[in-house]
Amino acid sequence: MGVRLPASVRVTRQGDVDAALEEVGLPAVVKPVRSWMAAEGAADAVRIAASAISDRSYAHAEAARILEAGGEALFQELVPGDREAVSFVRANGRYWGEFAQRAVRTLPAIGGSSVVRESIALPDDAASDARKLVSALDLDGYAEVEFRRDRVGRPVLMEINPRLSASVEIAVRSGIDFPVLIAQWAREDLGAPVPGYRVGTRMRWLGGDLARLREVIRDQDQPQVESRQQAVSDFAHDFVRPFAYDYLDRADLRPAARALMFGAWNLSRRARRKLESTRSVQ
Repeated sequence: MGVRLPASVRVTRQGDVDAALEEVGLPAVVKPVRSWMAAEGAADAVRIAASAISDRSYAHAEAARILEAGGEALFQELVPGDREAVSFVRANGRYWGEFAQRAVRTLPAIGGSSVVRESIALPDDAASDARKLVSALDLDGYAEVEFRRDRVGRPVLMEINPRLSASVEIAVRSGIDFPVLIAQWAREDLGAPVPGYRVGTRMRWLGGDLARLREVIRDQDQPQVESRQQAVSDFAHDFVRPFAYDYLDRADLRPAARALMFGAWNLSRRARRKLESTRSVQ
């Protein structure tokens, strides 16, 4: 279909790691084929996250972690450019409310939840690829198709999410109310396509951004992680830039209060665990 994909090699045994690295190169990304898995005889499934790898010894260790959990590993080339997402509601071959955003910072830093994001003009190349994919799948309803830009600026497919993501608030604040469009689609009551949206809307998940800063300060050896000085500077400067914040709306402060309560509870839980761990060592 002409949609670019990252070079990928599936690894089912430890002896395949070196051959996979020869094909995709270093640095690379290693991820489980399935995020949740259980080793043979295990009572519970565990969630395995993706990792960025920069040397062979770490690649072997990460592959072993996935294989020993009962899964298969996928080695992929590291696509270094901006992460962009194209979202829309599709019905009867038409598109309502198309929207695009760029992830400025993510948690984990290599790629994950967008903790700082910005609405951008609909990119012609990524939007065209996204429409091709959902049309071939005949996927009606909401879809978010994510890409990363390669070294020469071309979009490379990352994933297709046929569900609302946590970042949908930026679309709503920019003028594309996807929850309403989904309800109208479900009722078969879609009107005219939404003609456009505001470009340059910026949003920040403050708790996630703080967690990312902590991760970057700790993991300086990871690929594509900025220096500690740059990370602290960007985090601090964003307090004086115009941003909307996840959960925070003057008309309804309850989501922000709830998020603050949960954050405080989570911090106290981590502190208790650390204290209990220290006591057990003593």
